Amino acid sequence: MRYTRAEAIWRGWVEGDARAAYEEGIRRSVDWYVRAWNEVAPSNVQLEMPSEEELQALLNGPKVQWDDARGLELILTQKWVDFMLDPLEAYSEWRRTGFPVLEEAVSVTGAPMTPPRRFVFPQSEAIDNAANYQEAVSRMGGDEADGRVWWDGG
Repeated sequence: MRYTRAEAIWRGWVEGDARAAYEEGIRRSVDWYVRAWNEVAPSNVQLEMPSEEELQALLNGPKVQWDDARGLELILTQKWVDFMLDPLEAYSEWRRTGFPVLEEAVSVTGAPMTPPRRFVFPQSEAIDNAANYQEAVSRMGGDEADGRVWWDGG
């Protein structure tokens, strides 16, 4: 929730300190993942909580350190990283925001591989619900995987 709060602050929707919320989000994320790991890992591979010095080093890292000009990108990239155990949510956040900026994948033939933006309708929908299917496809500009849903601003 800290990243969502940081985004809301950065966008001017609520008052507060976006940097503080962002950094608190990173701290809580590290804490959560260490605890989650330790609950399932064998006792000989338990993790120690990072020290304050180690956390500060993380927060001061070149790809993490707060920069007012890149605030939204930093917040949303860390939010995406935090969702590593919930890939559908990470995917949805990427579609909603466009962050992180991902490198375009290239197939073995050299052709660009564009990630899908939405799920296409099943063929049965076009057959069994033709009128509504046609209306929806018309409003969306097609039934293509690279088409966008209404909230896809990325």
